[in-house]
Amino acid sequence: MADKWEPIFIMNLKQTAVRMLLGIARHAGLEVDACEHAETEIALRESEEAYKTAFDNSGDAINILDEDWKILDVNKRLLQLSGYSKKELIEAKAVILFPSVGRAASQQRRKRLIEGKLQLFETILVTKTGQRIPVEVQPASLKNWRGRGRVIQANIRDITDRKRSEEVMLTIQKLESLGVLAGGIAHDFNNILTAILGNLSLAKEDATASPGLRALIVESQEACVCAKGLTHQLLTFARGGKPVIHVLSLAQILEEVCIFAARGSTSKCVFSIDEKLLPVMADKDQLSQVLQNLILNASQAMPEGGIIRVSASMATLDEREITSLPSGRYVRVSVKDEGVGIAESRLLKIFDPYFSTKAKGRGLGLAMCHSIIAKHGGYLGVDSLMGVGTTFWFLLPAATSLDLSPKTEIASIKMGSGRILVMDDDPMIAKVLSRLLKRLGYESEIVVDGKEALEACQKAAAAGNPFDVVIMDLTIPGGMGGKETVRKLKALIPDAKVVVSSGYSIDPVMQEHVNHGFSGVLPKPYRVVDVSKALSAILNPHPHSTGKDG
Repeated sequence: MADKWEPIFIMNLKQTAVRMLLGIARHAGLEVDACEHAETEIALRESEEAYKTAFDNSGDAINILDEDWKILDVNKRLLQLSGYSKKELIEAKAVILFPSVGRAASQQRRKRLIEGKLQLFETILVTKTGQRIPVEVQPASLKNWRGRGRVIQANIRDITDRKRSEEVMLTIQKLESLGVLAGGIAHDFNNILTAILGNLSLAKEDATASPGLRALIVESQEACVCAKGLTHQLLTFARGGKPVIHVLSLAQILEEVCIFAARGSTSKCVFSIDEKLLPVMADKDQLSQVLQNLILNASQAMPEGGIIRVSASMATLDEREITSLPSGRYVRVSVKDEGVGIAESRLLKIFDPYFSTKAKGRGLGLAMCHSIIAKHGGYLGVDSLMGVGTTFWFLLPAATSLDLSPKTEIASIKMGSGRILVMDDDPMIAKVLSRLLKRLGYESEIVVDGKEALEACQKAAAAGNPFDVVIMDLTIPGGMGGKETVRKLKALIPDAKVVVSSGYSIDPVMQEHVNHGFSGVLPKPYRVVDVSKALSAILNPHPHSTGKDG
């Protein structure tokens, strides 16, 4: 250590002595040319030392090139970034680090640099191991570097993190655009389904329909309900949304969803479901999404095929087992594959958005699954062993006795009477809803937007024949929609009863309709029984039931 610092100490001592002698000579009025020359040399040496210190300790990688792009010097950061030794780089051409920059481009950049026109640019630095690193290069022209003529100093900054952030932002923007597109598709698709499902429910109630025809109608209705579930899944993926919670038996959906998700792959699902499995409080569509993603991951982990073991059992947790969950009874579902497994270093990031173990993966599937399970008050975990396989598992709170009561009411058509105002800009929907209302015993009037609805309600109230209920479409393109209209209507008629209807099933207004001034909610698509239930819950005129579901 003494050897390292001794030359620096001696040099500093000499510099101090020269400056003292120079001061004495000037004070005495003596010739000081020699001393001034020595002082100049000291200043130059100090400047060189300061430059070398800054050069070696810069956070940016730096190399010095001659006008033929031959490397004359490099700093420590460049050696760290490139993986080369100083001996390997000195006297080599810059192409060793930037092979993508062709000869013509190099000559053009050199010319622009000499002219003082070359600015900051981005390129790719290739390391000794072949790794490609995005970098930002700030070139500058230096004169008389170490006695040479003009040289080029290139400051090189690793911009990997910035590029990754830009990619993430671009992905987010694409997802936001997808959300707008998905919302429009879901809205229009649900409007079409509403016309189909509404007319099917009316056809089913036709007394002249034969049993065979009724069976076909029921199958068609079930297909429409499945299509509705697909639009809900699309909205959940693209826009998020709170789960619409119902008592749900996992035993009933596990086999159906998992077998469907594995269809088309070379893998086979094998099930082990506890006969005493309790129901959970969950959104069926969102939970189906989770299961589909986990089955898809398991299938992709076994490209040559294999067994996917799906199990469901009861579990009792205390507060120490999983700190994010309260103690209690849970339903545990696991999906186990026989793939190559996931490295331990990657398991910590497996649920991070945009992290993927697949070459073409976007890293969104598991992040979405984690979000959905968390919103249900549960926990999603993973266990993996290299060469053996991976198990994804999740816990959901088991339904309590309070959740299970009262018993689910059997859907039935309840007749009624009264005047209903329908606000919908889609003639097809308005016509179907008018038919359904007539079937239920109601009179109806149709308007296309909020302005017409307010005028119709005021006119009816002034005539002493007000509407009993107003059914409003939430979104009216180019016009006043349900959210704004209900606020203005309540200001005019405080006791007005309003039902909000929309194909945006996960819209916050649909999920928290009471907070927005609505008395009830009617999601699209709907059947005659759904309209009956929404109206009878508000009017409650004690109508008689037909005893049929619609």
